[in-house]
Amino acid sequence: MKVAKALTEVWDWKDRVYNEDKDIPLRESFCRAKRETNKLLRGMGYKKNYLRKDVYQISS
Repeated sequence: MKVAKALTEVWDWKDRVYNEDKDIPLRESFCRAKRETNKLLRGMGYKKNYLRKDVYQISS
């Protein structure tokens, strides 16, 4: 039962994200995805490598 509930939550999330992004221009959608990915990586303990663009490394 827990798996079914988790799957329905994921599907609801997917539908919500799709409905939010379907009217956004493609370039803006890519920028939003990049921001969200960067936020996720920082939350996982990675830090930005300023010598190379868009490269992350584990923070020590």
